[in-house]
Amino acid sequence: MEHLEQAWQWVQTQTADFGWIEWGIIGATGTLLLSLPFLTASNKRPKQRHSPAQPLHIAFHSFQIAPLGRDAILRIHNTRETVTLLSSQIKGSKNIVVKNALAGHELATGKVYGLMMEVVGKDRMLPDFEVVLTYMDTARNVYRQSFFPEWKSAKPPRRIKRG
Repeated sequence: MEHLEQAWQWVQTQTADFGWIEWGIIGATGTLLLSLPFLTASNKRPKQRHSPAQPLHIAFHSFQIAPLGRDAILRIHNTRETVTLLSSQIKGSKNIVVKNALAGHELATGKVYGLMMEVVGKDRMLPDFEVVLTYMDTARNVYRQSFFPEWKSAKPPRRIKRG
C-alpha cells in the first residue's frame, strides 16, 4: 500500500504544473487507447461458413476444331438436374454461327451434348471466343454460363434475377 501512495505522490508532483493543453493531450491519448479495442472489434466480420462446392450445372467436356478450320464442336456435360436450354450466343467473334440450335431442348442429367459451330466467310476458326448459354432448371430458375474454348473451361453459372 505504501508503494501505491508513493506512486500517487510522484504522479501529483509531475503533473502539478500541467496546463489545459497537456491534459487535453493526455485525455485524447487515453480516449484513443481505450476505444482502440472497440474499433478493431467492430471491423471484424464473423466468418462465413461456405457450403461445399457444388459441381457446375453444365460442365465443359471438350472442344474440337475440324481439320480445315471451318467447323467446330463444343461438347458440354450436364452434371446436375435436367435443364432446358433457352439460348446460345457467341461473343468475341462475329463470323461464327451455331449450326444446331439447341434452344428449347432439355438437357438430361449425366449426358453430353454437342454445340456445332461454323465460320461464315473465308477465315479459319480460332478458339478465342466465348460461348454463352442461357438455361432454365426444373424450379424455373434461369442461369447464364460462359464457356471458353481457348482455355477449355467454363465459368460458374450466374443466376439471372427475376423481374
